[in-house]
Parts: sequence; C-alpha cells; structure tokens
Amino acid sequence: MPTYNDGYIQLQVSKLDDQRQRVVTLTAAQFQEGHLTEYPLFLAADDHYLAGTLQNQSDDQVQVAYTIPETAISLKKYLTQLTPIAVLALIPQTYWLFDQAPDGRQAFIHPRNLYVIGNQIVAMHRGFNEVVAPNWESEEQRVAQLRALALWMIDPSLDYGKLVAGEVALKTTLGQELAKATTLAEIKQRLNEQVDTQVQINHQTEVTVKRRRYSLMKWVSWVASIIAVILIGLSLYWGLYTIPKQSAIIEAQADYQVANYSQVTSDLKRYGTRSLPQAARYILAVSYIKQDSLSADQQKVVLKNISQKSAAIQLNYWIYIGRADYQRALSLAKNMGDNEYILHAYAKLYTETKNDDTMNGATKQKRLNNYRKQINAYIKKLGGSKNEFESN
Repeated sequence: MPTYNDGYIQLQVSKLDDQRQRVVTLTAAQFQEGHLTEYPLFLAADDHYLAGTLQNQSDDQVQVAYTIPETAISLKKYLTQLTPIAVLALIPQTYWLFDQAPDGRQAFIHPRNLYVIGNQIVAMHRGFNEVVAPNWESEEQRVAQLRALALWMIDPSLDYGKLVAGEVALKTTLGQELAKATTLAEIKQRLNEQVDTQVQINHQTEVTVKRRRYSLMKWVSWVASIIAVILIGLSLYWGLYTIPKQSAIIEAQADYQVANYSQVTSDLKRYGTRSLPQAARYILAVSYIKQDSLSADQQKVVLKNISQKSAAIQLNYWIYIGRADYQRALSLAKNMGDNEYILHAYAKLYTETKNDDTMNGATKQKRLNNYRKQINAYIKKLGGSKNEFESN
C-alpha cells in the first residue's frame, strides 16, 4: 500500500479500487481508540471534504474508506489541463486547508489527498482534534506546507516531502521569496501578490490583443478595396509574431518561477527589448544577470538595485550585456552616467576582443590598448589607488 508523507506524518493510502474507494490505514500511534465515537459524524461529504466511513477498527489499526465521486479529478491531473497563470490563480483556493477549523477537523495536506470537483479543491482524509491524525500542530508547520504545496502546484515534478523540509524550495526565485514569510498571513499575502502580478501581465496582453483587433476592423471598413491584402498581411503578422511572442512570454514567466534562467533567455531570445512589456523585460534582465560572470557579492548588489519598477534603460543594459551586444550596452551605461556599468561593459569588450582569433592583429592590439586605458581610468574613478588592470 502506498505511503504518503506530508512532511510530518506518514499515512498508508490504497489505490483507487473498482468501487471508486481509497482506504486510509491508521496505525495505533495515529488514533485514540477510546475516543472514536464522534469521528464518523465528521466523515460526511460537504463543500470541503469527500465522504468516508470508519471500518476495520482494532486496537492497533483503523481503516477509513473514502468514496471518490465520478466528477472528482485528482489535483495532479487537473493541473495538467491549466496554463501557468491558471495554476497560480488556483493556489488561493487551497488556503482553507491551512486554517484551524472550529469543528476540529484538519485535512491531511498532501497532493495525493486532494481532488477538484468543478473548480473547488476538496480533501479526502481529515484528522479530528487529538483523536485522529493529522492534527493542528503549529503555524510554522502550516507555513512550510503551504509554501511546499504552492511550489508543487507550479511544478508537480518536485518531491512534496522535500519541499516541506525546505530542501528544494530555496532553489527557485518564488521559493526564496516565500521562505521569507514566517506566518500564514504573510505567506498568503506574498502568494496573492504573485498571482496579481501574473494576472495583470495576462490582462495587459489581452488588452493589446483587443486593441489590435479593433484597429483591424476599423481599417477593413475604411479600405474595402484592399481588404484581402490587409487580412493576409495581418494574419501573417499575428500568426508568425504576436501569438508566438505572447506564448514565449508566458513560458518565460513559468521558467522564471522555477529559476530556469537559461531557458528564460532562450524563450525570449527572438524579441528586441522595445517589443517586450516591462514585466518580461525585468525577468529577462534578471536571468541574464544570474548567468553573468559576476561574483556572488557583485550579483547580490546588482539584483538589489533591480526591480520591475526599474527604468527601461537599466534593464536594457543587462539584456544587451547578456546578448553580447557590448557596444550598445556601453552606450546605455554612458547615457546613465553609471561608472560601474561603464567599467563592466569595457571589461566585456576587452574579453571579447582578446578572444577573437579572426581579428586583424594590428586592429586587435589597438582596441585592446584603448579598452585597457578606459578600464584603468574607470577603476581609478571608482576608488582604485592606481591602475590595477594589467594586460595579462
């Protein structure tokens, strides 16, 4: 019989049988034999729980059989039908699982114990007061489980038990953000902010789509004589550029949430900085920073000064650096007047030139000397006591 671990206790749960039932087996340490009288009263189906019946009770074991309706879909299967944005929007529907219920019931918080009926998340097994496991232990435990369930819903390939223990969570950007929360209210707030951000991005995309459709209809009515040409042209643009770009942005958002930074840059490599919305430009810039040759301390300082509210010129600088367009990055750095950014761009140009084996020797040496001179000058401006950049 399969065993499922919610990070704190393990329960044996059978697979679905021909009668559409799953049986949860409780060991002696997981129930109080003399206090089970009221438990069956809390096994009826309602808006939050599936129906169950108490059976095969003995001194060292109790079995609870749960009936799974035909309309119920396992949470894992349901998630495969959703877009990344829809998954994020579903997460707040799990919040009830983590609240301390006044009637003493407590859901076993594990993905394999959760189903979806309609668009409502329901639980199968539940504990009761101190009589049947699981019980409400602490807010710290619930915070860890909510963080784990949210990250698992975004990426069901992750091990839920390890997520609860924190072994995997800190490897993702969202996990690092949620790890800062110490209360249920705080972690719910952080999740809600993430959902709102993604919904806003999706809404902006939909508004753009509606505006373009309106423009299309307006031009068709005005220029009936060339309607065929317009439709063909716009159809090609829509099919070959706009729709793929919207899909690429959504995929990049999903990859960013699981810290797959190289895939983010791959998702958006076709698109210029001006064609990307601010949120997409931000995650692309951060992804390039994460892959840059900066030291850990340098990267930390840079990221501290980058946000979705940063000026486009600052985000574009890091995108051009990541795409090896160092001359354009240098131009932006000089425009900003940021000596550290200028120095970084010159260092990139120096390394690129030095590694170019196809360049004419005289031209190469001339450029290297110029870049070396500029690098030393900016090192001095930034507090270097002497020229510290050597030709080797």
